[in-house]
Amino acid sequence: MPNARIAQIGQVAVNQPMYEVVAEGKRYALLVNPNGRAVMITPRTLLDLGVNSLVANRFESAPDYDIIKAISLDANRSTAFDSRFPYVQLGTGYAFVSDYSPISGWKAIAPANSRSFNY
Repeated sequence: MPNARIAQIGQVAVNQPMYEVVAEGKRYALLVNPNGRAVMITPRTLLDLGVNSLVANRFESAPDYDIIKAISLDANRSTAFDSRFPYVQLGTGYAFVSDYSPISGWKAIAPANSRSFNY
């Protein structure tokens, strides 16, 4: 059974966190939108948010079967923002979690604020 990991990398606003999902060795970025849905975003969006291009380009730009199955992405590239997503409130505005750098990525191999599960 394949394994996936979801870890918060930051937030763009209150109650709008960003996540990294790793499934089958591929990385995907998701952002919680104002409607409370976790939506897959592209490396271009990460670049626009100030993430270094070497870090942003580690993420996939389109969903494939692994991520669709792992977190049940719908046709709009979104899924419910629920207990699968660990959440840390980072204040009122744009910020990254303490163990994630927009310049170099994760400071440790296994992020402290993550959840792993089989799918």
